[in-house]
Amino acid sequence: MEIVKGLFLLPLTLLLFSPVHAAAPTPITFTVNSGTAVPIDIRTVNGIAFITASQNLTFTGGMQGTSSQVFSVIIRTTGDYEIRGQGTFTGTVNDSQSGIIEYVFAATGTMTPYTQDGHVTFSRGADGLEGVHLEGPYHSTAPNVVTITLSLHAS
Repeated sequence: MEIVKGLFLLPLTLLLFSPVHAAAPTPITFTVNSGTAVPIDIRTVNGIAFITASQNLTFTGGMQGTSSQVFSVIIRTTGDYEIRGQGTFTGTVNDSQSGIIEYVFAATGTMTPYTQDGHVTFSRGADGLEGVHLEGPYHSTAPNVVTITLSLHAS
């Protein structure tokens, strides 16, 4: 009888401890057009520029909407730079309901020829974007427009 009880309890135990499988990430491709950067603070030390600015962006494609962001950039005398910032996107992702989601990014690049290689993460969404997480690398060769493909994880 004890063996029968054990055999009966085994499937129940396995159900309780079975692994949860998340859906595979979906690639989302979109284009970002940058508006004019509005300087908040500009400092120069030994020829190195330290700039903080705000900027509005427009998203088309797999992300439809707008964002406002604040970023800081360090531009060296060689033309190399480092940039990092954060913003809030308002719109849709992959035809979702409209919502808002925060993002952070960090990148390095050169001014001539212009390049930027970085990583961006969208998370902490609300309304139609609650549970959405996008992240991945990006590469740009134009200062005002970039097409990005990120991995979309939704819960």
